[in-house]
Amino acid sequence: MKKFFESFFMLRSPRGAAMFALAYLAAVNLLVACTVWNILMEQQEGMSMARLLFKLVLHLNLSPLSTAVLLITVCVLLSLYGVILWGIGLYGLLAETFEKKWLRGLLAGIGVLFVPPLPGLLLLPGLLKNKRYLPALAALAGSAAFAIAPFNLISPVSAVEAGLLLYCLAVSGTTAPEKFSWRFAIPLGAGAAVYLLLVGCDLKLGHDVKIEQEKLARLAGRPAKIEEFKANLTQGLAPDTEPLKTLLAHTEGVNKLLRNEHDPAEAQALLTEIRRKHAPYFRALEEFLRLPVGKFAHRIPENDYMTGLPTPELSACRCAASFLRLKMNAFPRDKKNVTVCNSGLIKLRDWLTEEPFLIGPMARMVIESYRLEALGNALAQGGLARAEFAELLGPEPDWEKALFRGGADEALFLQGDIMLALESIWKERRDFLLPLFLRIPFLRDWRLVLRRVREYAPLATAGRPAKMKNTPRNDYFFPELTIGDGLEVMFGAGARLRNRRRMVLLAVEVAEYRRKHGELPGSLAFLPKVPLSTLDRTPLMYAKTADGFRIFCRTDKGKIPAATDARYSLSFRLAPR
Repeated sequence: MKKFFESFFMLRSPRGAAMFALAYLAAVNLLVACTVWNILMEQQEGMSMARLLFKLVLHLNLSPLSTAVLLITVCVLLSLYGVILWGIGLYGLLAETFEKKWLRGLLAGIGVLFVPPLPGLLLLPGLLKNKRYLPALAALAGSAAFAIAPFNLISPVSAVEAGLLLYCLAVSGTTAPEKFSWRFAIPLGAGAAVYLLLVGCDLKLGHDVKIEQEKLARLAGRPAKIEEFKANLTQGLAPDTEPLKTLLAHTEGVNKLLRNEHDPAEAQALLTEIRRKHAPYFRALEEFLRLPVGKFAHRIPENDYMTGLPTPELSACRCAASFLRLKMNAFPRDKKNVTVCNSGLIKLRDWLTEEPFLIGPMARMVIESYRLEALGNALAQGGLARAEFAELLGPEPDWEKALFRGGADEALFLQGDIMLALESIWKERRDFLLPLFLRIPFLRDWRLVLRRVREYAPLATAGRPAKMKNTPRNDYFFPELTIGDGLEVMFGAGARLRNRRRMVLLAVEVAEYRRKHGELPGSLAFLPKVPLSTLDRTPLMYAKTADGFRIFCRTDKGKIPAATDARYSLSFRLAPR
């Protein structure tokens, strides 16, 4: 037992113990980086030894906080042996300079545990005395590296690594009775191998990301380079150009007053109030709607990162759409007013066709839902016949294509913009380790995002919500909006909008029946075929209400929805005959 203890802690070889300990501690940081990589990497067929070691962690789906605690615990346990060994070795090396054992032990303990720059200074006198000038310079440089690490002049990770390796070089120049030991090359070689492994993973993931970017860009019809995408964002109608400037200035005030009033008298009163408080808004909106459909020029923030890109134009279009819906509800029997407002809503929707990311098609879908609702109200109030309604309704946009392109923008450019931001931080820190700690899991997640979005291309079929397999939840760098269920939710919203359109068309048939027979039908039996819901492919349903009727479908759980649930039900309040 005594021999094992002496061998394990190298009690008879202070220089060998110190060099082994320093190389071991330098390797621990790189081994922990390898642990990060294994925990965050996706599971694939075939298990290497490293993957087997961390298979439990992968299956536990630990949160980032839990993973951090685990890594810190592992790092402390691994480092404990190296710290003890470094203290023992330093204690023996200081025998030539400090004769009193208690002083030697005190200085070695303080240097190893509390003041990392101290050991280099303690070794310096002995090295200079024996004319070991290169090791002495290494000892001094190692002390300097540890001294500047807390002040982040360079990354503390790299500073600590440099300090440990410089101390190892300094210790190699000390005089010792025992034979020079090369055991320190074992942890040093292991650390170097891990670092090369991380570099290889970084290069491989970077190559994979580039390939996936090109594939997704071709499918979505988008540029593969973020610089081209940003240049395109700045082209179009500038926000400081009239009449857009006036619209933006009054959007917040008008939006506070707007309400979805279906009663014509109440809607007219609200219009009068808005005109009284925001008269310039009326003129600016009329001028804007006379412009040919184009695209908005966005102002890229000063830091050049799209993650902070403001979108006031989208808010202005949504507010204008809500205003036109109110105007249609105020005069539902005025066919000229309904036609003009409907054309305005289509223009607002089409102005957002080129808007990037998922927020663009989402805003377009909101405007289209406003238009369908307002047209349905005009139909119920008797302002439109079936042929007139069909003409105003027009063709249906390809929502699935727009949503897929928006998701591609998120994967290609918004996440790429985050990558550029991180790279600029890494360059400022001048670190050779920190980028690998962050880049590998980041690139892994980015590759996952690109692949997941690309999988939606064949699933984005018209009118059907996409169904995807479960996504691994160890995605630490990207919100679940893009990786997990977000796109599926968006495609579901597109399917519900298609369903709303079918409901409105079915309501046209009910209103036509009432116009011909003077009363509402008791059921949908008068139709040769009842249209199907786009959500579950079951027939749409109809029911009379106290003031009209409603068209609805079953919920995602197969139940009858409440009349107020706009996702599955559309109510029509009829004007008295």
